[in-house]
Amino acid sequence: MKTNIALVCLFNNYSRNVSKLLGDKLDMFYVDIEDMLDFELGDMDHIRDVLGDVEGEKYINKSRSKVVDSICSFENTVITFSPSVLFDKKTYKKVTQSCYVVYLQISPKH
Repeated sequence: MKTNIALVCLFNNYSRNVSKLLGDKLDMFYVDIEDMLDFELGDMDHIRDVLGDVEGEKYINKSRSKVVDSICSFENTVITFSPSVLFDKKTYKKVTQSCYVVYLQISPKH
């Protein structure tokens, strides 16, 4: 059963604000996938410098998958994702199985 909400948006600051507001309104926990990755991995540019671009990216993607698995096991949580996180088929499947996925679209003011 799905107990989480995943918000996906190109503009991370916007999705963070919406996620925090939604979490407060629905009395749900809030998690930003990018914050969790920063916490787990630290400086991703440094990882790429040490391991090289290709191997560094592989390591980051593997770590991202583990973080997503962990977060998706939470319950009653609003999770903010950037669209790039969902490019991996395994990650996409995990997120869609455990979360109601909402894609946020922003239109410029006229």
